[in-house]
Amino acid sequence: MTESVPASNIEQKLGTLEDAENKLVQLLSVMSQATGELANTSSDRDLLILLSTQALQLIKDVQLQVKSVIPSLSEYPTFQINNYLLREEASLSQSKLITVHEQVDPLLKKLEVSPT
Repeated sequence: MTESVPASNIEQKLGTLEDAENKLVQLLSVMSQATGELANTSSDRDLLILLSTQALQLIKDVQLQVKSVIPSLSEYPTFQINNYLLREEASLSQSKLITVHEQVDPLLKKLEVSPT
């Protein structure tokens, strides 16, 4: 059975994901500002470099935050529910194989015993 994960750990992971979400909103804002500057024919090159640098840093931060959470998501029972159908399907397939084997085995023994 699955071990329960402490609530504080779950809250910490959700906090990390919320922070990543906030950074994505910031990223969209920075990218929108950069797009506006690109549309402006008299845009400041230094401002574009600054906005691009901020955007890349936000992308890196979000990636690191999400990466720190994703490997441990499989520990939570709510995420393991997604595997339920696959496990049930495998179990049914195994029981079907056992049933077919039980039906074929006597037929094979009959074929081995009967003269041709």
